[in-house]
Amino acid sequence: MKFHVLLSKAFRTTDSALAFEHFLPLTADVVLTGGVVFRQNVAVAHHNVGRAMSAMTDRLPEIARLLVSVDVVALAELPALALAVVHATDRVPAVAPSTREIDAALSAIRPLRAATLLSLEVAAGLGLVPAGRVRAIREGTGKLDAARDAVAIVALFREFDATLAGKHPFTAAHFKILAERGAWLVQTITPSSGVPATTSARTPEALDRDRLVNLLERRYDQLRTAGVVCFGIRGVDAKVPPLWSATRVPNVPAARNAPALARVA
Repeated sequence: MKFHVLLSKAFRTTDSALAFEHFLPLTADVVLTGGVVFRQNVAVAHHNVGRAMSAMTDRLPEIARLLVSVDVVALAELPALALAVVHATDRVPAVAPSTREIDAALSAIRPLRAATLLSLEVAAGLGLVPAGRVRAIREGTGKLDAARDAVAIVALFREFDATLAGKHPFTAAHFKILAERGAWLVQTITPSSGVPATTSARTPEALDRDRLVNLLERRYDQLRTAGVVCFGIRGVDAKVPPLWSATRVPNVPAARNAPALARVA
């Protein structure tokens, strides 16, 4: 069968709901394990699929010839499948994070809260920041208070950035952890109990999404394998990035890192 005829069998659409209807029946045999809660960013996956297919679409005929075990029709369907995953995610009812997730976020901010607050108290003693505001942060106990402290600490460091520059060891990464996880915790923790208002659950919609994610991951793994053939192990990430990676990978010159397809046995 000619390649263009073979490729014409690939399902293509820009309608995410139609993509969902097409691919969901193909996940009937997917077996999900455990009670893992899905927290990946599907927008990142959709973007990475687009990037990868821009690099790989023109190479599909050669991939079909050299990697006979790879289903190139399935690879050609990846953009539509990524849309199906986006739609499936949008169908999942919102649920509160688990107590374990909250405790993990608190574990991340607590040592930084202690260190940055101590630094602010030293700065307050030297008259570099308002002592009253630092005392207000120190007051109070509990999970919600710790989350609010994290946000307030970052705000104080930012407000007095010029005064405190060079007088503390903290980096932008430290403040990012405090600000982002602190804000998330403030929105998540209920004032009375310090636990989520509802418990996390795997609804039928969540199971549909998880099965489609499984299908997307398996097909994308095949595309990554083909990408290694095309661009070499060192160059694949720049052309076919890891599915869930939000990091931009600099381009690596293909001539230095990848053999020509014609040389692959």
